[in-house]
Amino acid sequence: MSLILGTAKVFASTFLLFAIAETVAAQTDSIYRLPVGTKFQLRMTDEISSKFSTANDTFRARLAAPIVVHDVVMVPAGTEVEGRVVSASHAAFGGRNGQIEVQMETLRLANNMFRPIYGVPLAPLDADRPKTFWHWAGAGISFLKKGRDVRLMPDDVFEVVLKKEVVLPVKDY
Repeated sequence: MSLILGTAKVFASTFLLFAIAETVAAQTDSIYRLPVGTKFQLRMTDEISSKFSTANDTFRARLAAPIVVHDVVMVPAGTEVEGRVVSASHAAFGGRNGQIEVQMETLRLANNMFRPIYGVPLAPLDADRPKTFWHWAGAGISFLKKGRDVRLMPDDVFEVVLKKEVVLPVKDY
């Protein structure tokens, strides 16, 4: 009799463990997380350029639109984001355009709270240069032509994608 009762207790305990584990696994992700791959648009506050910016220079931008997860506004438009210049190279003769590489590092939330983030531009920040007759005219002429510097001015908008998950603070209502 005690063997049967002991076996029943073990079976019941095992069943409860699996039931609890299944319930936890079935729960949806928290809405207080911005998952990897989240895309958002930033509007520049400061100016950066391959002409004068150097590695480790910092700059600011603001969210051009709110970040929405599961139909809930998680981060409102206008929230400040800080970034850093990773590398920059000036335009050079021979038609070589300048290049600048940036990453977004800090999300500044309300009440002086901030969260570290790792976001990069969705598209490279390159100097767009129209192809002209002189561009195709010959090696001698194009060698003497200087390329364009990359420049992001205040109010310029670009898209960023998160490369690491961001956990946001829980809102107190």
